[in-house]
Amino acid sequence: MRDNMACDLCNEKKYSELFKVSGKRDYDSPYKKDNIYTIVKCNNCGLVYTKDDLSLEELSNIYSEGYF
Repeated sequence: MRDNMACDLCNEKKYSELFKVSGKRDYDSPYKKDNIYTIVKCNNCGLVYTKDDLSLEELSNIYSEGYF
C-alpha cells in the first residue's frame, strides 16, 4: 500500500479513495492474494492512481503486450 506516500505528480500526501477494483485476470498473481486494488484521487491535483505499489512483473501481467 502507498499509505502516506506523496502523489507522483504534485507531491501531495492527501487523497480521496474512489473505489476498489479487482485485478483478477486469467492468471494468479503471486503479489496480492485477493487481487483487490484501491483507486484514489489526489486532493490537490486530481491525479487518479492506485494506492498499491505494483511491481514491474505484476504490471506486465495486468497490461500484457496485447494491451498496447
